[in-house]
Amino acid sequence: MFFIRNIQKIRKFRLNSRLSLLLGFFLLVVLASIFFTKGKTAPGSSMASPTPSAEESVLDKNFALEVEKLSISVPIIKDVDGSDKDKYNEALKKGLAHYKGTALPGEKGNIFIFGHSSSDEVGDYGKVFSHLDDLEKGDLIRVYYKLEQHDYEVFEEKVVEATDLYVLDRGNKEKLTLMTCWPVGTKDKRLVVIGYPKK
Repeated sequence: MFFIRNIQKIRKFRLNSRLSLLLGFFLLVVLASIFFTKGKTAPGSSMASPTPSAEESVLDKNFALEVEKLSISVPIIKDVDGSDKDKYNEALKKGLAHYKGTALPGEKGNIFIFGHSSSDEVGDYGKVFSHLDDLEKGDLIRVYYKLEQHDYEVFEEKVVEATDLYVLDRGNKEKLTLMTCWPVGTKDKRLVVIGYPKK
């Protein structure tokens, strides 16, 4: 009798061990599939694509910005009142914002475009400028306006105080200014990238 009980315990132990191994293997497969389908571009990760992929959206070339180096391809909302928080936050849900009263592509003056670097509140475009600091002198920024392509070459990048409004100065030469809150995750300062028409 003792011998039979021991054999039953051994069989039960082996069955439980096999079930545990099978369950562990199943969980490993599930976790791996989640990682490989979602983990590549998980929101908030440093490897996440800052804008929707080409399959997800077709760029409206009536007013849009492309930066191949940063994988950015995003619409620009024209004439946004930068002094009205509700209005500019609403615009930034749809793309980047063109500061009302500044120049437009092809005109003399400052074409001022701003966007978020770390906001989770604005959908697809909340982190569109999170890697803006990766741009270097000579890099290409492309802006489409009324279906025409305008290419700008990065001239400088700088960090300014949030209260430095001189970056909005119109000037007398065509230039493109991109601006976002900096460092990522804060509103302390502003990162500004300036480009001039590519010759």
